[in-house]
Amino acid sequence: MMIERAGELAGLATSALWVVSSLAFAAAGQRMGATRLNLLRSLLAAALLLLLHWFLKANPWPTIGANRTWYLGISGLLGLAIGDQFLFAGYVLVGARTTTLLMTLAPAVAASLSWIVFGQTMSLQAIVGMLITLLGVLWVAAERPHATSHISSAQQIKGVWFGAGAALCQGVGMVLASNGLRGDIDALSGQTVRMSEGALGIIVIA
Repeated sequence: MMIERAGELAGLATSALWVVSSLAFAAAGQRMGATRLNLLRSLLAAALLLLLHWFLKANPWPTIGANRTWYLGISGLLGLAIGDQFLFAGYVLVGARTTTLLMTLAPAVAASLSWIVFGQTMSLQAIVGMLITLLGVLWVAAERPHATSHISSAQQIKGVWFGAGAALCQGVGMVLASNGLRGDIDALSGQTVRMSEGALGIIVIA
């Protein structure tokens, strides 16, 4: 019970921090552009995680095995390099509200892939919740920009596609990361590998 409560509190804290970071990234993206922002964020995060892992584990690079490294590395490339590139581009084009809303599709993508590929079961309640979320997102995404908005219809369409692409990449990345984190691996080691591989990916993109 305590573990479940801790997980729920961690999820709520993650959601709150996600909202704050979305607003900050949207403002920063308007000033420096999506690619530069993603590159700076990825390099800084990877460096801090490597230093923290070195400090806590006495080893800068986690020794977690080739199979786990592959899963987490591909997850980082898809979710953090490509997915976050789409995400930040969406922030720049249509703002944090619409882009963050589209990102709520990522868990649905992850759950659907886990069901199709790995045979994980989904309850009827979960399926109904996913459908309601999907309909709500489609409703808001289909809205035309307000007459007083500085966002053009072309920007709106492009931003929605970027947000949907980010959700897709993040969803696939979640599934890959969950497989890489199975067993006795700790979260710090897993995230260090994932962020480092994502940083390498965005260096190539930039």
